[in-house]
Amino acid sequence: MVLMGFTYLAGHRLVGPGSAWYVGAPKEELRMPFVNIRLYEGHGKERKDELAKRITQAVTDVCQVPPQAVWVVFEEVPPTDWFAAGAPGQPVKK
Repeated sequence: MVLMGFTYLAGHRLVGPGSAWYVGAPKEELRMPFVNIRLYEGHGKERKDELAKRITQAVTDVCQVPPQAVWVVFEEVPPTDWFAAGAPGQPVKK
């Protein structure tokens, strides 16, 4: 099961080692798409890499922003902690 959310964050800035970042830049042109994906744990790195690549491309095409402006974050949830219709999920089949 996959749940995906999409929002815009206003601005971001990463600064050197120990990175500092902020949200809240006042200019609209600094807004960036932030895609948060919750999915069952157990999907491999290759699958998540491919998802991130395709999602970044789709957001770039639709929102007319450079790929560097798109953030994709995966949050993995144990299937036993993800309930649908009152029943826990099943592990991902590989």
